[in-house]
Amino acid sequence: MTEASSVAACLDIVRDGQARAVVLIDYETDERTRDAACKLVHYVRTATGSEIPLMTEKQLAAAGEGWSDAVRLYVGIVPADQERPIRDAIAELNVDGFVIYPGDNRLTIIGPTPWGTQFGVFEFLERYVGVRWLLPGQDGEDVPAVSTIRAAPEIVRDQPAFLSQRFYIRPGNGILFWDWYNDWALHNRMHEKVNPAHNLFQLFPPEKYGKSHPEFYPKGRVPEGRIMWQPSFTNPDTVTEAIETICRYFDSHPDETAYSLAVNDSGGYCEEDPDHPRYPNRLNSVGSQNMSNLYYTWVNQVAEGVLKRHPDKYFGVLAYAQVYDPPTGVKLHPHVVPFITDDRLSWADPNAETDGKALTEKWLKAAPGLGFYEYLYGSPYAVPRIYPHHMAKVYRYARDAGVRSQIAEAYANYGEGPKLWLAAKLLWNPDADVDALLQEWYERAVGPEAAPYLAAYYDHWERFWTERVPETTWFRNWYAMKPHSNYMHLHITSYLQAVTDEDMEKSREWLEQMTARTQTAAQRKRSRMIMKQFEYYEACVFSYPRNLNIRPIAQSTDGLAWLDKYVRSLKLADERLVMVKDFNLDPWLIHGYSPDIFRFDTMWSGFNDRMMQALTAWIAAEGESGAVRKRIRQLLESESSKVRRYVKLLLAAADRRESLNADSSFESEVGESASYRFEPGGEGTIRRTDRVARTGSHSILMKGITRQGSISHTFSPAPGSYGMTAKVFTAENTIKSRGNVYMTVEFLDGEARSLSQVQTDRRLVDDASGSWTTVAWVGDVPEEIEGSRVAGVRIALFASLFFKEEELFVDDWSFLRLD
Repeated sequence: MTEASSVAACLDIVRDGQARAVVLIDYETDERTRDAACKLVHYVRTATGSEIPLMTEKQLAAAGEGWSDAVRLYVGIVPADQERPIRDAIAELNVDGFVIYPGDNRLTIIGPTPWGTQFGVFEFLERYVGVRWLLPGQDGEDVPAVSTIRAAPEIVRDQPAFLSQRFYIRPGNGILFWDWYNDWALHNRMHEKVNPAHNLFQLFPPEKYGKSHPEFYPKGRVPEGRIMWQPSFTNPDTVTEAIETICRYFDSHPDETAYSLAVNDSGGYCEEDPDHPRYPNRLNSVGSQNMSNLYYTWVNQVAEGVLKRHPDKYFGVLAYAQVYDPPTGVKLHPHVVPFITDDRLSWADPNAETDGKALTEKWLKAAPGLGFYEYLYGSPYAVPRIYPHHMAKVYRYARDAGVRSQIAEAYANYGEGPKLWLAAKLLWNPDADVDALLQEWYERAVGPEAAPYLAAYYDHWERFWTERVPETTWFRNWYAMKPHSNYMHLHITSYLQAVTDEDMEKSREWLEQMTARTQTAAQRKRSRMIMKQFEYYEACVFSYPRNLNIRPIAQSTDGLAWLDKYVRSLKLADERLVMVKDFNLDPWLIHGYSPDIFRFDTMWSGFNDRMMQALTAWIAAEGESGAVRKRIRQLLESESSKVRRYVKLLLAAADRRESLNADSSFESEVGESASYRFEPGGEGTIRRTDRVARTGSHSILMKGITRQGSISHTFSPAPGSYGMTAKVFTAENTIKSRGNVYMTVEFLDGEARSLSQVQTDRRLVDDASGSWTTVAWVGDVPEEIEGSRVAGVRIALFASLFFKEEELFVDDWSFLRLD
C-alpha cells in the first residue's frame, strides 16, 4: 500500500544514463541486508549501465562534496532526523513487511527484520526499475533498458497476507538447478517460517532409540525407513523425549523459528491396531481411521513443554490422512500450525468447495494458527494445469477466513508459464488484479505482439481444468474414493480422455502465432521453452489410449489416414519418454516427476484399441490388394521393430489368425486340464459365465477383485514374433473404481521355472466402460535367455482395485503368431 508524503518532488536515482544516487548501509550490517543492497546496485547497473556506489555514511562523509547532491538510498538503516516516523511506520509490520520512505533528497528501505528490508529492495526494483523475475535463472529475468530511474514521492508500506509461504519446487534430477529455483522464489518474496514436512522419523530415529526404547515404535518392533510408522502417541515417555530433543535443537539453532511435528508418511500408527486399548474405531471424513484426538493431544503436550523454555517458537503439523480432521474437545496451542492438505483445484466443483470450506471452518475453531497445504503440481500432468482465477479465489478465501500460512507442492513444469509467478504474487496480495498480472507476465515474457496468443492458450487450458475436468470420471472417481487421497490422482492420466484433437490443434496454432511474433532473443528463448513443453503435451495426448469416436472406415483414404495416426501414436509414446529425459538438462523444461516414477497409468505403448478395431475391420474387407495392406507392407520395410510388430498385429487380427492358446473364447469348460489357473486374490471370485460374451456364448467373469486377481495359462509356442490381445468389459456406472487390467508374458525353462517376464500397459477399464476394450502385447519368444532354453510361456491377465460387487468380463484372449 502507498501513502501520501510531505516530499513533493520525485527523486532521480539515474537521469539520462548518469547515476545521481548512493546506496548507504551500516558497516556491520547482516549478510541478507548487504546482499539486498548489492542487488540494488546490480540491477540499476543492468538497467541503465550506470554504477551507483555502495558505501557507509562514514565513507560518504569522507568522499567530499562530489556526492553532496546525490540521492541517499538508505538500506536497512534510518537517517537520524527521520528515526521516529520510520520506526513508527514499521512498528506493526510482520517480519517480511517493509517501508520505502522518501525524504528530502533521500529514500529509506527498511523492514523490522533483514527479510523485510530485502523484500523492500525487491519492491523498489520492481516498482521503480521495472525488474521482473518471471522464471528461474538469468534468462528468466526481465530487466528493461532505461536511461532514467525516478522514485515517486510516496510512502510505500507493505507486508504479505500470510505469515509463511513456500513452494516445494522439486527439480527432479536437476540438483544443480536448486540455486536457480531458490533465488527465483526469494526474489518473488517467498519466505517459509513454519515447516510441516514429515519429520517424526528424525525426531525418533530407529537407529537411536531402537535398542534402548523399542516401546516407542508400533508393537515394539523397530521400523526400517522413514515411512509407514509413527511413534507411540499414548506413551508419555515419547512426549518427554520429544521435548528434550527439540529444546536441544533450539538451544543450538536459536535463529530457527519453528520445528516440524508432522507425522511420517503412509500411516503406521500403533493405536490403529484394533487390539490396542486406545483404538479409536472411528473413520474420519476421508475414510481413514481417525487418529486426530490421540495425535493432536500429544502435539499439544510436546509444544507446551518446549514453549516453557523457548516461548517464541512454532510447530508445523500436517492435517493429513488419519489426522486430517480437527480433534474434538482439544484446542491446539496458538503456536501449533496445522496445514490442511488438499488439492484445492478440486474446489472448482461446488460440492468439493462446500466440503473444503466446511472443514476449514471446523479447523479454525480448533486451531487459531491454521495453514493451507496445497498441491499446485505441474509435473507429472500431461497438459498444462493452470487455473489462475480459481487460484486467486482460493487465496482470498483463505486470507479472509483467517488462514495464516501457505505451503504448496509445486513440482514445477514451466510449460505452465505464469502459474507459479502468479501464485507468489497472490500469496503476497490475494486482492491483486489477476488479469493485469497475467497480461504483464505475457508481455514481459514473450513481448506485446505475441502476448495475446499466449493468453489465449493459457485461458483455454484454465477453462479445461475448471469447467471440463470436474465433469470427468477421473475427477469424480477421485473425489468419491474412500479412503480419499489428499491430492488428485496424478498417477492416473485418464483426464486425457477429455482432451480433444481440436484442443491440441488450437493450442498449436496459438503458440505458433506467439513464436512468430516474438522480437528479442530473451523472448524467443522463453517462447521456445513453452513450445517444447507443448510438443511434450502433444506427444502425451496423441499417444494416450483415448476412446476416440471412430466411424467405420468406408474408403481407402480414411483407412490410410487412420493407419498413419496409429503409427504416429506408437512413435509418440516413445518420443515423449525421450523428450522428458532430455528435459533433465534444462532448468525450465525439467519435470520433477517423470512418467516412469509412478508407472500406474503414466506409461503406455501408444497402442490404441479404437484405432485397431476400425483398421482391422477395414483391412479384413479390402482384400490383399487393398491400399492399406500395401501401405502396411511398406511400413514393414521401413519402421522400427515396435511399429512393425503392432502393424503385424493388425494383419493377424484382420485375417483372424488362429490363437495358439487353448479355447481363447472360453466356450468349453476351463480348468486345470486346459492349463488355466484362476487366482481371485482376497474375497473376489473368478468363473466362466454365459451372461455376457463378445464372441460365442461364454466369457470369464472376475467379480470383486479388490486386490490383485489373475487368470493364467501355460503352453509352449515355438520361438518367433507374437502378439497377444484380450477383450475386457465392464458395465457403465456413475462412479467406478480404479479397476485396471494388464497382461504379462513369462518365459519358462524346461522345469517351468521363470526366466524373464514382460508386462503390458495398465488399462483403466472405466476409461471405456460399456464397450469391449482390447489390451495388447507384441514381442518375441526367444530361443533362450541367458543360456537357458525357453521351453514355454505363462501368459496372465491381472485385475485389481475393483469394488466388491464390480464385475469384469474377459473374452477372446488370443496369442497370435505374427511372422
